[in-house]
Amino acid sequence: MKSLKKVLALTLVVVMVFSMVACGGGGSEDEEVKTYICATECTYPPFDTVDENGNPIGIDMDIMNAIAEDQGFKVEFVDMPFNSIVPAIQSGTADILTAGISVTPERQEQVYFTTPYYIGGEAILVAKDNTDITCFDDFTSEHSVASQISNSYADKLIALEEAGELGKAVIMDGYDTCLLQLINGDIDAIFAASAVMRYYYTLHSDDVKVAGPDEGYVEIAFAVQNGNEELHQMIEDGLANIKADGTYDEIMTKWLGEGHGQE
Repeated sequence: MKSLKKVLALTLVVVMVFSMVACGGGGSEDEEVKTYICATECTYPPFDTVDENGNPIGIDMDIMNAIAEDQGFKVEFVDMPFNSIVPAIQSGTADILTAGISVTPERQEQVYFTTPYYIGGEAILVAKDNTDITCFDDFTSEHSVASQISNSYADKLIALEEAGELGKAVIMDGYDTCLLQLINGDIDAIFAASAVMRYYYTLHSDDVKVAGPDEGYVEIAFAVQNGNEELHQMIEDGLANIKADGTYDEIMTKWLGEGHGQE
């Protein structure tokens, strides 16, 4: 009888030990799921904007969430001023640049870009009744043209103004402000990525129009800190996987329609 009691007691101890190990193992796996901070600037729809509750939404969020799910990590999006995003990646304050940012030689020296997830053109938005601006070459010393601060489009406008080929480069914090100025007649045009200009057109087609066909060429990509090969590779692998399984195409169609407006 005593032997039976000892066997039962030993069995109970073994069961308890295995239960504790199983529970402990589950907790450890949860703790190992890393969360990466994504730096964004939510005034750049359809790439980066907010919903009615102020939560970040857009192409960047949908693609990065899909990549994170595919690669087994988590992400947290932090909205910050556009000109703070690259420094945040450089300093390690944020891990992933998700701000609809175009790849330029200067930025390639500052951060480590991934394969572009959007390739398209540039476009100009003008008032619905505008007839004198149909392309980039139509800008003159009489025109005021706006874009968002610290991007390649703003740089082009500033260069035109400095060369005397543009009346005024109006550089603002966000495209919502640019649009308001355009509708009010305070500026003549807005210059940005085609996807952005066409998105605003769909929302305000009674007041504005896209001037002529797309021009130029722009690549938009994610980026990480220089030297962060591990995170860079995870994003590359995840992007390739969601393109292969159709998730990427679903996201781009959701925000940009069939064909995505890409080149």
